[in-house]
Amino acid sequence: MNLRASQWKTPPGSPIERPADHAIHLWRTRLIGTEPQYEAARGVISATEKARADRLISPTLGRRSVFAFAFLRLVLARYLPVEPAAISFETGPFGKPFLPDGPGFNLSHSGDTALIAVGAQGSEIGVDIEEVNPKRATHDIAARFFAPEEIAELAGYAEGDDRESAFFRIWTRKEAFIKAIGKGLAQPLDSFAVSADIHAPRLTCSRIEHEPADAWSFGDITAFEGFEAAVCARGRIQTLSGFTA
Repeated sequence: MNLRASQWKTPPGSPIERPADHAIHLWRTRLIGTEPQYEAARGVISATEKARADRLISPTLGRRSVFAFAFLRLVLARYLPVEPAAISFETGPFGKPFLPDGPGFNLSHSGDTALIAVGAQGSEIGVDIEEVNPKRATHDIAARFFAPEEIAELAGYAEGDDRESAFFRIWTRKEAFIKAIGKGLAQPLDSFAVSADIHAPRLTCSRIEHEPADAWSFGDITAFEGFEAAVCARGRIQTLSGFTA
């Protein structure tokens, strides 16, 4: 299941019906805006979110984080009977935010882009977007973060653009998976492997107890030129719908 560049649409008016089981809504935006828009975004997010953004190492990263936190609240408010600023998140044991009575969701941002996945209530989903940077697609980084099966598959691609694309398909699929299971980097990255195949995104093996590989499905997302993105969910993904905000 993939979402391509031509499939993004203008979102419907609010309120939006929550996705059905096995359906995922994807939202994309650019994390840019005028000073009044930035101040409006700060007015929507929580004190904790402001503090997280303000602690980042550069004003640009902090500004993008403010827009990303606000984007998440504005999107989720379309599915909820509350104002964006009134949304109250809870967190799982490894820090993943969730809404006990709301849809499943996940946020990722890279560079000046952001991507949100929204699923049915209680759905376990993760999404990742990464700016494609050839300097990161190295053997040393793969050896540090990829499983042996992934390193072997990556070696089968010709050096150059093909291998770089395969590298970032693996990277985003791995990130989406560890975010979907709610553990993030607490989950050892060599305890599972994903495919690099552009036509068959999947979990190829799992050494995680009670997490069989066939329990999860993936979708590749073409959201912005120069970026790779993937979504992962427990169970089968039957439909992906993309909205541009």
